[in-house]
Amino acid sequence: MIRDWLVDLDNCLYPYDNGLYHHINEKMNDYISINLNVAQNKVNQIRKSFIRTYGSTLLGLILHHQIDANDFLNCTHDIPLDQYIVEDLYLTNFIKEHLQGKLFIFTNAPGFYASKVIRLLGIEEWVEEVFDIYFTAFEGKPYEKAFRKVIHHTGILPHETLFIDDMKNNILTARKLGFPTIHIDTSIPFENNYYNDLFIPMVKQKLKVSEVI
Repeated sequence: MIRDWLVDLDNCLYPYDNGLYHHINEKMNDYISINLNVAQNKVNQIRKSFIRTYGSTLLGLILHHQIDANDFLNCTHDIPLDQYIVEDLYLTNFIKEHLQGKLFIFTNAPGFYASKVIRLLGIEEWVEEVFDIYFTAFEGKPYEKAFRKVIHHTGILPHETLFIDDMKNNILTARKLGFPTIHIDTSIPFENNYYNDLFIPMVKQKLKVSEVI
């Protein structure tokens, strides 16, 4: 019986082809190029190494280059979000009808950004709490201790909590801890509406919910 949901934000609660995540990545690349004084064509190599080793670009920058986390997060997430995020009744109606317990957001993004996205999506009233990169002291997903910190804080039972994320390493950690999981594979195209064609059918399958005809 799945009661609560623990859901990633970027590429999960909004369509991954809407351009927002690409915009954030471009801002991160520009920030690294300027502050580390490296050519743009070297940035991806640096970021891939940090993500592979530490799970995130930010933690690698903190440990190896003493980058100020607040400055990095503020600069890279200062985005006109209303150009990318819109409320979709497919999502809001689905949450309203099928969420049995509490909805928690677990993201490696900063909370000030996550709160704006949640508001624009129109799901504020269902979100119980947001666990961001500050909550995990910059050691977020896929670290097991980050998950355990969320579990301890909320009191959720992993086997009764659906975990949704687009990063495979995060999914693997969640499975290890006993969460039923959904991997949002961003290589899979959706036909017309992200929620109706991909997100909702996957969640329904986990919840064992079928259409009433």
